[in-house]
This record gives sequence, structure tokens and C-alpha cells, in this order.
Amino acid sequence: MNNTQDLSLFGNIEREEAALLLTTLNSSNDLTKYFGSSGVAVEFNPMSGMVFLVDEDYNAAVMNGHSLEDFHICPNCGAESVSSDFKEDNTGKCCKEYAKELSL
Repeated sequence: MNNTQDLSLFGNIEREEAALLLTTLNSSNDLTKYFGSSGVAVEFNPMSGMVFLVDEDYNAAVMNGHSLEDFHICPNCGAESVSSDFKEDNTGKCCKEYAKELSL
């Protein structure tokens, strides 16, 4: 099943996470550098259970503690993590190069 922005396909837990994302988006608890403010939507990945915000440029933000943080996926190997953990979580050569490009 593909990612969806159709809230009728979100379960109760996913709707609660969506509400938290939107509430945090309106607060000052925002650690995003790449996530924009145009074309913002809530999206749910039913395969992983992740709920996140996505913008028109396909940048993503997720909750990390009490803040929104950029979520990155290495374009070469598919490794993924939030900005603050990306270099530590993903030590492959391609991930190191990607992290350097992003100035993580």
C-alpha cells in the first residue's frame, strides 16, 4: 500500500500523531532546515506506520521529542533518519557524502 494523505485511512493513533505534528508546526519547537511551508500536507506510510509532514518539494519532517525535525533518506542506499542522528545512524560512504551535501 502506498503512502496516503487521505485522513479516512489513518487510524486513531495516526490521527493523534497528525494532530501533534500540526500543533508543533504552529509552535516554535521547529528544528527543520529543509522542510518548507508551501504545499504542506500530513502523510501516512501504512507499511512503516510513520506519520509525517511533507512539503511540495518532497521534504519531510517528523516529531523528534517535542520538536519537528527534518527527515532524510539517502538517495543511494535508502538509509533514513532525522538530521540530528543521520551521521551517527548511517555510516556508509554514500550516507557520509549525502550528510556532507546537507551540511549535517
